[in-house]
Amino acid sequence: MRFYKYAIILVVIVALLTGVYLIVDKKTGSKDDTGRIELLDFDSENVKSMTIKNKDGEFVLEKEEDSWKLVSGGDFKVDSLKLNSIASTISRLYAERIIEEEAKDFEKYGLSDPVVLTLKTTDDQTFVVEIGNPTVTNESYYMRLNGENTVYTIPRYEGTVLNASKTDIRNKNIIDKPRSEIKRFGFEKDGELVFMAESEDEKDWKVTDPLEIEANIANVTSAIDAFIRTIVQDFVEEDAKDLSIYGLDNPLYAIEAETIDGERVKLLVGEEKGMNLDTYINEIYAMLEGTTEVFLVDIAPLNFLDESLNYFVNIYVYEEDLEYMEGAYAKAGGKEFEVEIKRISDDENEDKVKEEYYVDGKKVSEDGDWEFKELFKNLMSLEVKEIDIDAEVPEEEPEALVTFRLNKEPKEITIELIPRDDETYYAMKNGNYTGLITDKESIDDILKAYDAVQEFLD
Repeated sequence: MRFYKYAIILVVIVALLTGVYLIVDKKTGSKDDTGRIELLDFDSENVKSMTIKNKDGEFVLEKEEDSWKLVSGGDFKVDSLKLNSIASTISRLYAERIIEEEAKDFEKYGLSDPVVLTLKTTDDQTFVVEIGNPTVTNESYYMRLNGENTVYTIPRYEGTVLNASKTDIRNKNIIDKPRSEIKRFGFEKDGELVFMAESEDEKDWKVTDPLEIEANIANVTSAIDAFIRTIVQDFVEEDAKDLSIYGLDNPLYAIEAETIDGERVKLLVGEEKGMNLDTYINEIYAMLEGTTEVFLVDIAPLNFLDESLNYFVNIYVYEEDLEYMEGAYAKAGGKEFEVEIKRISDDENEDKVKEEYYVDGKKVSEDGDWEFKELFKNLMSLEVKEIDIDAEVPEEEPEALVTFRLNKEPKEITIELIPRDDETYYAMKNGNYTGLITDKESIDDILKAYDAVQEFLD
């Protein structure tokens, strides 16, 4: 009898639990295998508009293809990735558990003045989600659907995504373009231009100001990449009246970039605020030229601002790929000589070209190929030791010169070296002062390479 008594009790308990489950399922939707309560399930790609109402105001946004734009609520660029994340999270929204089914007091959940997110789809459906406070353990957020009385908790991650402030939905990129679309870049320090460079394509950069010279492409593009990575950490003051508070009345730096479609951005950088103890990011005040909004950026990517002009120019007075060279005439250290590269097509294979090397009209044996290339490399490796843009170059005969013959325009380039002192030269290019200083060590290297190739001449 006792066995049957326990069996009857067990059946009753199972029936009661089943009833509870059915009630929960009927009111909240189906549960998945993990016990989560499914609240919403639709295709986020069909979302066409979104309204976010929070303590900062009401922001109406519309989607155009893969991008979002702000229709009302302000005048700022929005973060399309963030908005897509909000839409995606709501489209697959589930709750961890029901807190209260017929709630009366919503204030204790932060739902009396919640963040309200309203999504509309292309098939005319509307979904409204209200986000309240985080729970005491900070592991979840309270929420409800469309003004209903049932209060749920959702996981912290989803709650953080949906608890969107004005700052959260703003585009925080200083310039929202890839390096391939940047055609002009440079910066000022203490009101003086350090350098400005321009490009026809991302692999061909030239410094155009304060002098015209080939750029150090690696260093210029590295600085551009760092600038692109610079983002707003926090917005400080929307309409700043006293810029001196932030050191922006007289900015320490001004970084300028222009895109191929004419968009121009100039970031003014002021005083350093210091370490943010929440993010461990060293922050500095900044603003965009033509605006009055002050924000904070991470100072770490901007370490290129400590560099001088020398860092951004090519390390050589003149540099060109050997494939464009046909020959050169050199005069240095009391010696004059000519070098020549002859390219001979293969009759059986037109794409294959054989190179023959000559010095002073004599052919260089195959064993001397390396020595010849070293000689040519040294001719093109007059290293920049310093920059002196305002120097007054004396009207003297050059102590050394190299004239390069090319198979492309311009057909000739002449580099002349005029003594500056016992150790250095002013570098001239086609009769014009380059603003560059090289040293006599480069000439010594040319003469050593010339002597080394002599034993390989036929």
